Amino acid sequence: MAKICTVFLKEKRIRDLMAEFNCSYKKALMLYVPPSPPSPNTKNDSPLLTQPTSENESSQQDKQIPGPNDVYTPRPGA
Repeated sequence: MAKICTVFLKEKRIRDLMAEFNCSYKKALMLYVPPSPPSPNTKNDSPLLTQPTSENESSQQDKQIPGPNDVYTPRPGA
């Protein structure tokens, strides 16, 4: 059985409980609490791997090349 298999991990934890509390399999099975699934808020997604949203796309569209009126030109004598 693979060591990442959920059944293997459950049986291993039950055996650990049996050793820790010096009890029978039946008693350890009653003590066993299955691990909780990962919550959706704790995703390990990298920001670089996420798809761009329309908000990101619109912010990139706002960054346009400056026109002639937007370019800074110093005034003479300033």
